[in-house]
Amino acid sequence: MRIDNILPVIATRLATISRDAQFVDAARLFGAGAYRMLVVCGPAGEAVGIVTRTDAMRHVGRHPDPLTATVAEVMIPSFTCARLSDDLLATWHVMAAARLNHVPVLSEAGKPLGTLTADDALKALLDAEDYEERLLRDYIAGLGYR
Repeated sequence: MRIDNILPVIATRLATISRDAQFVDAARLFGAGAYRMLVVCGPAGEAVGIVTRTDAMRHVGRHPDPLTATVAEVMIPSFTCARLSDDLLATWHVMAAARLNHVPVLSEAGKPLGTLTADDALKALLDAEDYEERLLRDYIAGLGYR
């Protein structure tokens, strides 16, 4: 199964922010509770980094006046990402090995398309296994494929 099979789900989890935005803007997005990772974009809309809630909290704890920083000062510029054509199981293994909860999914041009969560990946993989199991059970029972 490829990641593009669950694009409608991962697209709903995407939140982007400009690298030039103030950190307080990122904090507001995290404070709304809907996002745990923001994809930081450059001027052409390409992904240039990420900021997670954990990164934001770490920044607040280390700086006496954290809200004056820009997103570029807080972001992680080197990050793991996935493409729509990537195998979902292989991506999930990479995420599990690196203990990543969220991975941005990028287009071939490097523009963000969605955010893959470990939960989304696991649910899609389990649903696919369940479907194949039902097909096999129906075939053995003489019902044929549905």
